[in-house]
Amino acid sequence: MTVKTTDSQSAAEAAFSGRPYLMRVTDVAEVLGISRASVYRLIESGQLAASRPVLTGAKGSVRVVRDSATKLMAEWLKETF
Repeated sequence: MTVKTTDSQSAAEAAFSGRPYLMRVTDVAEVLGISRASVYRLIESGQLAASRPVLTGAKGSVRVVRDSATKLMAEWLKETF
């Protein structure tokens, strides 16, 4: 996705626009252009907020909070531009 803006926050918000509040690791990796393993490392380091919602007796899948992914991408873009 190409976003024509110099504002890093606006660009990050546009990249995650229309995505659910709790995103799958695969979706976050795709938007950020990194591997799933890298997303898990960012979660472990505290750079991405995540939860494991449980709707049944299973342990649930990891979900990343969209706002934390948006904030991280905006920080990365600030450093780039």
